[in-house]
Amino acid sequence: NYRVAYATGSSPTGPWTKRGVILEKRLDLGIKGPGHHSVVQVQNTDDWYIAYHRFAIPGGDGTHRETTVDKLEFDSGGLIKKVVPTLSSITPVSGGAALPTHTNRSLQSVNFTGRYAAVRSDSLGYVDPVTSSSTTAVKQSATFTIVPGLADSTCYSFRDSSGRYLRHKDYRIRFDANNGTATFSKDATFCARPGSATGSVSLESYNYPGRYLRHYNFELRIDPFQDNATFRADSSFKAVNPWA
Repeated sequence: NYRVAYATGSSPTGPWTKRGVILEKRLDLGIKGPGHHSVVQVQNTDDWYIAYHRFAIPGGDGTHRETTVDKLEFDSGGLIKKVVPTLSSITPVSGGAALPTHTNRSLQSVNFTGRYAAVRSDSLGYVDPVTSSSTTAVKQSATFTIVPGLADSTCYSFRDSSGRYLRHKDYRIRFDANNGTATFSKDATFCARPGSATGSVSLESYNYPGRYLRHYNFELRIDPFQDNATFRADSSFKAVNPWA
């Protein structure tokens, strides 16, 4: 009945333990065709994904609505060779592009090069204009110390001059003091991915994989990846010499 049932197992091939629903179909390895769902492995990695199709609701026109298969790339033999970035791992992500740590940097917007990630007096994050004639306070607001991620040392956290960390809350970027909780550490950890321009990075949320730090109406937030040029530019930053 095209149901994706929930079960857990010690390996992708099972055995499976049912979790609250009857497992109506065995999750065969490999893509089977319209209406089927499968557990598939990305070549040369330890990553596994559930691939499935979803169709229109009853009473609709029955046309194809959404599929994870659209977000996978296959080789000539039909095997998955990579996942297009619109589909992220369901486990916390780590690693990626490199940033310098234990040093001060400013994060310059790729598509608004005169604007930089900054914290205002309301403790919220924005991309604000900064120039050589800006006040010391403005320059300081756009300068951060890059440190190993609080939740994962292969990722990054960003600390302002007062010791507060860049973190997300309700998907909005703000700067708060570290309260020592695991939630805060995850909220304040971002993993660097290659950005849309040479020398730039995109910062993927550690605990919300698939959401990236981006500016919208000059406000900083974490939004789901969108496969278009505007989003890629909005979510790309260069770690440049600090303003302060």
